[in-house]
Amino acid sequence: MSSALKKVETEDLVEVTGLKKYFPIKAGLMGKTVNYVKAVDGVSFAVRPGETLGLVGESGCGKTTVGRSLLRLIEPTAGSVRYRGTELIGLGRRPLRDLRRKLQIIFQDPYSSLNPRMTVEGIIGEALTVHGLASGKERRRRVGELLERCGLSARHMTRYPHEFSGGQRQRVGIARALALEPEFIVCDEAVSALDVSIQAQVINLLMDIQDEMGLSYLFIAHDLSVVEHISTRVAVMYLGRMVEMAPSETLYENPLHPYTRALLSAVPTPDPTRKPNRILLEGDVPTPINPPAGCRFHTRCWLAEDRCKQEPAPEFKNLGKDHWVACHLVDGKTHTLKKDGKVIPAGAGKDGKVSDAEKGGKPLTVVDAKAEHYAKVADEKTAKEQTAKKDSAKGKSGDKSGNKSGKGKSGKQSGKGKS
Repeated sequence: MSSALKKVETEDLVEVTGLKKYFPIKAGLMGKTVNYVKAVDGVSFAVRPGETLGLVGESGCGKTTVGRSLLRLIEPTAGSVRYRGTELIGLGRRPLRDLRRKLQIIFQDPYSSLNPRMTVEGIIGEALTVHGLASGKERRRRVGELLERCGLSARHMTRYPHEFSGGQRQRVGIARALALEPEFIVCDEAVSALDVSIQAQVINLLMDIQDEMGLSYLFIAHDLSVVEHISTRVAVMYLGRMVEMAPSETLYENPLHPYTRALLSAVPTPDPTRKPNRILLEGDVPTPINPPAGCRFHTRCWLAEDRCKQEPAPEFKNLGKDHWVACHLVDGKTHTLKKDGKVIPAGAGKDGKVSDAEKGGKPLTVVDAKAEHYAKVADEKTAKEQTAKKDSAKGKSGDKSGNKSGKGKSGKQSGKGKS
């Protein structure tokens, strides 16, 4: 079970309904709009108090646009975003600024998101000044506390961003997001630009702060193993729409949408002796300017049927136990994926068969690999010790019988000599 799983309140903190963001394509001398890039096209989900909702998908599927649209860093085209029941879409500038204290973001690039002309004190303390929360010595004190909470020293507040490493800069970004004591933070690829060892430190920091302050995260990422570790629930996007969402443990053990299964099959396996069923998707991602009719994934789906192309896009619906899927091939009663009436088990390849390397469709994590490796070594060691004991026992019995027979022969020879 994921270490991030925890009991959360049932009332939604942030509720997104039918969110859309279309970017206009302009042409001609007059800049006439000729078409739209449908980056986000009708996304709905909710984030509960104290939970982490992981958002995954290929590059260009609209993950970052979702995060920025719900904070109104870019204006949505349509839809509804509610924070504790307050509608954010259409909200005036002043009340929106007041609400921004509770809604923050950690950007992907820890360098370009920090002003190189400002010291760390200015970067973190700016929000405190703008909202009238602290100034002078009090601001310095609070900036120092934030830095120490994020694993840095208060002495660092006089430095500039270029004087820090990538991991330290990201910690500064986290401190800035925490300055106004928010309740909800969008983590937009917050660890993807960092080394693996630094990633682990930042993720553990985010989890510790979440436990301490009761924060909620929308955690946008590519690394599915990282998402599994930190997320309470996981949502999967494809070409601007949600295709599956479920509790983290459920989604990793029993993914139902073909696209989710393809993503999970691409997770690197730390054990080279294991060969999981890799599902290679053919073709390129369709253009969001003119997405395919019907199910948007049917052009790359190895299980697609005629109805996937001809019928309207499948509804994103709850099958029960908070497991949401948008796929014509999923049986909502049995929570299984079927092709021509035949169940396709989790972890199966394109041939529908499960190899010995798979464990219920769940990718082998580093922890699993280490545990299995050490168990294998222990078994081999035990087998060698047992074999050595048997050989030793045989050797001892052979020596004893040899000694007995030698003594007998020598006695007879001595007897013959005497005679």
